[in-house]
Amino acid sequence: VKEVSSISKEGISIVMVEFEWGTDMDTAALDVKDRIGMIEDFLPDEASKPLVFKFDPSMIPIAFVGVSGNRPASEIRKIAEDEIVPAFERIDGVAAAQVEGGAEREIQVLVDHRKLAAYDLPISRVINALRMENLNLPAGNVKEGPTSTLLRTTAQFKSVREIGDVVVRPGVPPVYLRDIAEVIDSFKEKSTEIRVNGRPGVVVRVQKMSGANTVETVGKVRREIKRLNEELAGEGIRLDVIMDQARIINRSLSNLKSVALQGALLAVLVLLLFLHSFRSTLIIAVAIPTSIIITFLVMDWRGMTLNMMTMGGLALAIGMLVDSAIVVLENTFRHREGGESARQAASVGTSEVINAITASVITTVAVFLPIVFVPGITGLLFRDMALVVVFALLCSLFVAMTLIPLMCSRFLRVGERNRFFKALARWQRALEERYKNSLIWALNHRKAVISIVALIFIGTILMVFPFRLVGTEFIPEADEGRLQFSVKLPVGSRLEETIKAVSQIEEKIKEICGEDLEAILTTVGTGEGIAALFRGGAGEHTATIMVRLTDPEQ
Repeated sequence: VKEVSSISKEGISIVMVEFEWGTDMDTAALDVKDRIGMIEDFLPDEASKPLVFKFDPSMIPIAFVGVSGNRPASEIRKIAEDEIVPAFERIDGVAAAQVEGGAEREIQVLVDHRKLAAYDLPISRVINALRMENLNLPAGNVKEGPTSTLLRTTAQFKSVREIGDVVVRPGVPPVYLRDIAEVIDSFKEKSTEIRVNGRPGVVVRVQKMSGANTVETVGKVRREIKRLNEELAGEGIRLDVIMDQARIINRSLSNLKSVALQGALLAVLVLLLFLHSFRSTLIIAVAIPTSIIITFLVMDWRGMTLNMMTMGGLALAIGMLVDSAIVVLENTFRHREGGESARQAASVGTSEVINAITASVITTVAVFLPIVFVPGITGLLFRDMALVVVFALLCSLFVAMTLIPLMCSRFLRVGERNRFFKALARWQRALEERYKNSLIWALNHRKAVISIVALIFIGTILMVFPFRLVGTEFIPEADEGRLQFSVKLPVGSRLEETIKAVSQIEEKIKEICGEDLEAILTTVGTGEGIAALFRGGAGEHTATIMVRLTDPEQ
């Protein structure tokens, strides 16, 4: 156990146990349940049975869907529970959908203590009478021939009138519940309110199944929302996606794809400038997509998916995929200029450099491979990226030793260059001459060069530590297209006062964001269900405002 913390407030107490990295959480959860079971008899009688669960990332909702309309909050909640939640839960990949907010129905029995005293009845008698009359219990089974039929006693209340007809004390005359109490079909006392786009509404939290693809599942949820909006438009109900995890994932993957494509095109352009041949450039350019396709096959074999980390690994490896191929092509080209046949030049040229390119690739692999064995959250995050780089480099080595020699033997030509490439060659020779002069100067002034490099190295270290001129962070900042505000009024403020305050903030947000605003979701108070457990010290004096903005790229 690494740390134990707790939060207690009226009606609920939350104890969070944090374990060291690598702990078997299934075993730990069972151990915690066993220990709590040993003390359950010592808890107050009014306390419910402790709920123990392990935190799973799949418990985090993949989408928050706001439901609003020109109807009372109680009707909006009923529509959400009866029509929207079942529609979401039928979607493949969705584990559950929970409704929060609105007015929840509650049957209240208001006992008149004076009448109760007049009939000389204790309050426990009323409670037991209600409990015994509202039952749904198994009553055994009936066996007839080859079949067995299960029986149940269904004696649950179906109407408010039936509750009033409960006999509290039999006799002549009997005492009914309606004689000593008033039964009201009402709503639960509000400790929270959900506001969607500045109006009371409800929010539906959608959770995915463990192992389900987030992007695919959110896509199906969005299609179902479009269908529901068309179906419920006549009832004045509208659904808005306030937050979904797929948005940032799709944007990140799109950016990585764009970067990888730009990197590949730039690599081909640089190759063209220095190889001075369209045929040679085409041969090398083929190595990039071929190596990536083979890498995809290896990733599929390993059960890896395309995500931000694996795409980052591919983008990182793009420039290194052509290194071995360039060496093979250049050596083959040299042999062709020496008069050898295309087939012989490809065979001899590849065999001469095979040890060198293998050593070069293995050296780079040796840098990335240890990341796979890094423990903790860092290893978990970067393991896939390191594996993709290793796979891509090994695949590029395979392509350089097989496909590149084949293409060189078929397509590589040695001949006169055109004017454009001749001009490039003259510029390259001039650049080489300048580099030669700079290198001679550096060799003749060794002490000065070493001193300059040492100062740069020390200065770089000092920028990171101890002066902290270069900041450090776990994950870089990213524009997710949404804002979140926490609002706190003085402790003890009523829910109504908090609602007034957040309504003013909502109007200000609408004024500032203008056309960039897509939706606002406000949670006032403690929240409901499991979501309330993660709101810490929330109360009627607190609120959370979630603002969804238009896509930053639009």
